[in-house]
Amino acid sequence: MKKKSPFLKILGSIVLLGIGVFLGKSFFGQNTVETVPIPSTIKYRNIGLKNDTTEVASNREFTGKIIEVRKGSSIQDAVKEANPGDLIRVYPGTYSENVYIDKDDISLQGVVIKGEWPTLDGKKEINDAFLYSGNGILIENFKIINYKGNGIMGQAGNNFIIRNNWIIDTGVYGIFPQYGKNGLVEHNVLSKIADAAIYIGMCDNVDVRHNEVFDNVAGIEIENSRHCLVENNYAHNNTGGLLAFVTPAFP
Repeated sequence: MKKKSPFLKILGSIVLLGIGVFLGKSFFGQNTVETVPIPSTIKYRNIGLKNDTTEVASNREFTGKIIEVRKGSSIQDAVKEANPGDLIRVYPGTYSENVYIDKDDISLQGVVIKGEWPTLDGKKEINDAFLYSGNGILIENFKIINYKGNGIMGQAGNNFIIRNNWIIDTGVYGIFPQYGKNGLVEHNVLSKIADAAIYIGMCDNVDVRHNEVFDNVAGIEIENSRHCLVENNYAHNNTGGLLAFVTPAFP
């Protein structure tokens, strides 16, 4: 009887091993969960080379730790724990709180799993969802509803990114940076805001791009601000779509 060659034995073993791995993953493997990917670097595009242009980018790398917030815990507690450079990842669930960020270089990133968003619900009792005064703040991938004052408000924070948020019925303003410099507001969807969905007030060098605003009093409002770019937004079914003002007695 003819013996099999060592090569055929090795080849047969590899084939059997591959079949076993495939069957094991098929029947016993964990389900794949789609999430927003963790950025390998967080780059704020409006820092660094010059003070008066939006065509600048940061070389700062994301080197901090990742703090996870899950349903039943507090985003504000995570902010208190965070140090500059840290990333706070918030998983799906409902969070009824005001999140105040008074530190620099803090990133808040919602994780969207199978269509479920991390949701900040003000229950018509809380004034603001996010209120930041730090520099280098990133806020992305949150659903924000039912606040009395504002969805995301900035007070003198520079080098900010507000991206890919879904903001509904948050009182006076949806996204409201004021006295800030070098910012990016993009890919947000806002509706049912009592005044302006996106209001850029007393700011320098802010780009407002790729947002959708509808069913608001004002869609996008630029007031007493310099070097702002508003492009490729979809404003519809507002009382006023795009507004630009220079108001006396304001900076």
